[in-house]
Amino acid sequence: MEYPKDFFVRLEGESFLDGRITVNWSKQGFSVEVALVQKESRKIHKHIDTLYYFSEEREAIDRGVQRLARFITEFKISSQN
Repeated sequence: MEYPKDFFVRLEGESFLDGRITVNWSKQGFSVEVALVQKESRKIHKHIDTLYYFSEEREAIDRGVQRLARFITEFKISSQN
């Protein structure tokens, strides 16, 4: 398998940004980078987090999606106040 692997998440109601989950592999296991990227250019708009030391690729992807969802929820709550 070739790494890094990028997975893009469409964000409901967002016309400018997508979520990006990037999975990498090393001898220590899988890691995942979570970011918001511009839809057209795919340039990083906001780096959210990097998570490390997963034994399986699927686990890394799932945790990356959870982290993205938590960031979006926190952002929506803070922007409403």
